[in-house]
Amino acid sequence: VMLMVGKDESLFVVFPPLFAWLSSLLYPVLGDRVIHFLPLLAFFFSFILLSRTIQMLLNRRDGRYALLFSFLLASPALFFAMTFFEHLPALFLVISSLYFLVRYCMQETSPAFLFLSTLLLTSGIFFRTEIFFLAAASGLSLGYNLLKLDKHKDLFIAAIGYAIPVAAYALANAIIYGNLPGMHMDFNLRI
Repeated sequence: VMLMVGKDESLFVVFPPLFAWLSSLLYPVLGDRVIHFLPLLAFFFSFILLSRTIQMLLNRRDGRYALLFSFLLASPALFFAMTFFEHLPALFLVISSLYFLVRYCMQETSPAFLFLSTLLLTSGIFFRTEIFFLAAASGLSLGYNLLKLDKHKDLFIAAIGYAIPVAAYALANAIIYGNLPGMHMDFNLRI
């Protein structure tokens, strides 16, 4: 864990504190095993949602299995599932976002799926601040395509999904750290 000294000489955790806080809730029940619970749970649900997403995209069963096998063994996801890192909860939110985006594009063009997709993706900033850049790139691409398809209402709903977590994150950082981007992002912006 990286620590940083704030302007008033207070000591802060540089990474977003939500992961450690959520894990600590189960400490009375699980004890020291709690460090593996949230990453393993996120890994399990990520695998299930990725499987469902791939199933919507591919008709061939062998292709689905190859992609799931790659997720299991050719990505760091399995390693992160075994460690006390916030990467897997963030990955779960990204995969959840992808699942709802694929549902929006391929099955039902309900704006609710688009809202859930953008909300979940951007909520990943509470675990990994770098998700903000993924959300920004996604927002630009999605915005361009929705404008091109003349879906202004859907674009507005997607923008709300992006804005809610960003506003909540900035407010939490202003209260906790005294700045909007948070200590981790602030530290990275200075490099």
